[in-house]
Amino acid sequence: MTYQRSFSGYQNGRYGIYNLPGQTSNNLITQMSLNDNKGTEDVIWGVVFGGGYKLNNSNSLGFTFLRNQSATSTTRFLNGVKGSDDPDDIFETRSLRFLQRSLTTTQIRGDHDFKKIEIKWQSSYSMSTQDEPDLRYFTNRIEPGGEADIKTSDNPPSRFYREMKQNNFSNRIDFKIPFKKESSFKFGLTHLNKSRSFRENRYVMTEVGVVYFDGNPSNYFSESNLINYDTDNLSTYDNGIVAQIGIDSANNYNAFQTVIGAYTMVDLFITDRIKLVSGIRLEKTNISLYLPISFLVLDRKSTRLNSSHLVISYA
Repeated sequence: MTYQRSFSGYQNGRYGIYNLPGQTSNNLITQMSLNDNKGTEDVIWGVVFGGGYKLNNSNSLGFTFLRNQSATSTTRFLNGVKGSDDPDDIFETRSLRFLQRSLTTTQIRGDHDFKKIEIKWQSSYSMSTQDEPDLRYFTNRIEPGGEADIKTSDNPPSRFYREMKQNNFSNRIDFKIPFKKESSFKFGLTHLNKSRSFRENRYVMTEVGVVYFDGNPSNYFSESNLINYDTDNLSTYDNGIVAQIGIDSANNYNAFQTVIGAYTMVDLFITDRIKLVSGIRLEKTNISLYLPISFLVLDRKSTRLNSSHLVISYA
């Protein structure tokens, strides 16, 4: 078992975006020039163990288990000049992020020698996850007179909730039939099944009327500034902040992949110095994509995409 915790960060970094106005120009135009400060905390732990059991001289079994999990907490603050609009303002943007990933894998395998035929098999299952429970962005300006403001030309304050899960189930079995000295005939089957689900909820903080902002994000989201509203009667509220759903259907999907393969080959020693290796493999792949919430955004039925391929290779 392993465990590690570390901290990293930097101050007074530089973040810039520059534009070349034309192919004949030799000067870059500054779109954004910011001072960058960032801090990160990383935690990772893992455990792995395995074992084997020999039934007899011809048969053995094996087992392996692995678990890894990591978490990263990140804060970032950038301030400077956004040259594309209102360059006299001080542009400020903040982000707060927690990201957790995990991987769990279990594998069993076997080796069997029945003299006239040898069999090897392996089956494994793995599950990986990624959780981003509350990614926050907040951008504002400080005007030349010292007044703080949130401008419509910048991205509004937003919060993202993301979750990804993936399952892999893999199996294979190989057969070997020896003949004629060290020559052998081999064949086998493989199967792989993958499934992934990804969900993202995004909430955009939108101002209704005039909302007072003193430059402190905590005060901006004070209870006195927050309102609940009925989307059909938004005009009944004079001033305040509302949270609006901003779901992107492309970031919400279920995906599936199935691969089935079969092969056969021969290792043939024609002479002590000449060996012939030849074989053929067939593989069929099926991929499907399902957008379960597309109707929420596009006002249409859920979208499905299916694709199948057959591959034949030989040597």
